[in-house]
Order: sequence, then C-alpha cells, then structure tokens
Amino acid sequence: MADNIYNKAFLELGKGACKGSLSDAEIVQLYSFSCLPGQEISDFPFSMALRAMQFGYFRWPWKIRDYFRGRRVLDIGCGQGTDCLGFITLGALSYCGLDTGAELDSDVVKNKISPRVQGVTKKTGFGWTPNEIIEASKGKISIFRGITSDLLSRQDSSSIASKFGVISLHTVTEHLMDLSGVFSECLSLMETDGYLIFLHDNFYGWKGHHMIPKTVEDLDEAN
Repeated sequence: MADNIYNKAFLELGKGACKGSLSDAEIVQLYSFSCLPGQEISDFPFSMALRAMQFGYFRWPWKIRDYFRGRRVLDIGCGQGTDCLGFITLGALSYCGLDTGAELDSDVVKNKISPRVQGVTKKTGFGWTPNEIIEASKGKISIFRGITSDLLSRQDSSSIASKFGVISLHTVTEHLMDLSGVFSECLSLMETDGYLIFLHDNFYGWKGHHMIPKTVEDLDEAN
C-alpha cells in the first residue's frame, strides 16, 4: 500500500513538473523521492531547479527517468545545458552537457513553456549562467562547448567522468552529418551496460527542419 501511495505521489509531482506548475516545497519533495542514499537535500539547488521546471526543462528528463537514476548522464547537443537541473532533480548521479554553441557566461535560454511567436520558442534570461549552475552544483554538473571527439580527448581529466551510464541526444541526430561516427564515439564514452537514448526529428516534418514554417498558418504557398 505504501509503495502505491509513493508511486502515485511521485507521478503526480512529475506531471506537475512537466507542466511547470510545482511549488518550492513540491520541487524539493520530487527530489527527495528521486535522490539516492547519501545525497543531501541541503546540496540540492532547488531555486535553480524550480526555475528550470518553470521553463520546461523537466519534460525530457522525466520521459527517460527510469534509465538514468543513480547513473552519470552525458547530454549531447545540450544547448545551454539547462536540462541538467531536471536530470539532477530526478536522480542522476552527475550530468555532463556538450554543445558546440553553449555560451557558458550567458543566462539566455529558450522558455519552452511560453507561447511560440511565429513558430519560434521565446528566449529570455534564466537568472543563472551555465558557469554559475556548475559552481552551485558542487561537482555534479559540467557543461562543455564542443563535440564528442573533444570529450574523448579529455577522458583523463579529473573534471569529467570517463564513462557514462546514459547518453542522451534530444532532437540532435537530425543535425549530425556523421551519425555513425558520433554513435561510435558514444560507445567509447559509455559504460558496457549503458543506454544511448535519442529523439530524432523528421527533417521533413513541421518541426524537424527547425525553421519557418512550423505550422500550417505559417505556410506561404507562393514560396
């Protein structure tokens, strides 16, 4: 009976997180459900996590939560790495983000919950830069500007884990020119029992090309 109550409460909190509607106390409760023995509530950057939840950065981590709890996560094509707070809240042991366009001293990110303007997701100030999030994480979060081969060359660095239990590519694969090469590098970065999880956008779909038009209303039949 207790397990059923726990599961129901956890699922309700997760649904609320995906909608961006949890309170301060509820975001801490979600972390307490997900964290592992030895992880302290006092170490949890709940203000940052609350802001990330309000911006829609719990949606992808929530979908794949069953795979990464208690494991090191590598997030390829992470943007500004704001998903890190969703991953850490939901039980990731550590998070490493990788993106060629990461601006580590800028707090401007996409607000995924705000309404789109002409099919484009609004960007606004998050309140903390990636570097500030990294500093507050006490070694649990790292974010790098680069590609997988750069990370392979840093395997001996003490600043990153040499192997990852989960490698995530969220709407990244449609951008890659050498998909098999990147997957091969992922294999070198992944633990033998690890998971490679990716969501692929169809380039020919409304969203897949990442440009206008993204809706029927935006379509210019003369173009």
